Amino acid sequence: GEGQDRNPLVYGTQAKKMLDRTPVGLMLVSPLANGVIADFDLTCSMVKKYMQQSNTVGTFSRPTVAVSVPAGSTEVDKNAVVDVALQAGAKEVIVVSNSIAAALGNDLPVEEPIGTMIVSIGAGICEVASISLGGIAHCDSIAIAGNCFDEAIKTMLRMDRKFAIGSVTAEEVKINI
Repeated sequence: GEGQDRNPLVYGTQAKKMLDRTPVGLMLVSPLANGVIADFDLTCSMVKKYMQQSNTVGTFSRPTVAVSVPAGSTEVDKNAVVDVALQAGAKEVIVVSNSIAAALGNDLPVEEPIGTMIVSIGAGICEVASISLGGIAHCDSIAIAGNCFDEAIKTMLRMDRKFAIGSVTAEEVKINI
């Protein structure tokens, strides 16, 4: 907000550990929401940090970066993701749908003339796709996913069992289930 120092101190897992117990004077921010960029500057800062940690960006080296986006992303959303990667130090950016990226990451036969179904559940979006011959035959998504599941677990325990847990514990319960 206005007048606040927006220099991130920690990212990712380190920031997530602070969920429900953020120290006074610090603010926990999610730069991505429902599969799209919610805060361009913070997303750029986060991607730059991860690229530096991976030692892929240097004075004389700029990597080609593949980024995944929800299948229903608008051109504006896709361009924002490309801009973030370029500002973070990428030489070139390849945009891939979340479903294709998930299928490739799981060694599923995306190039074969057979149907492959993938369900990708992220923090803010759940995408279901059927893939064949290297492309998406059909895809649909809803903006209900992991974070919503965590909140539902917290609410159910609080309402039905009069037992309060934090977001980190709710995520652990979800993963264990």
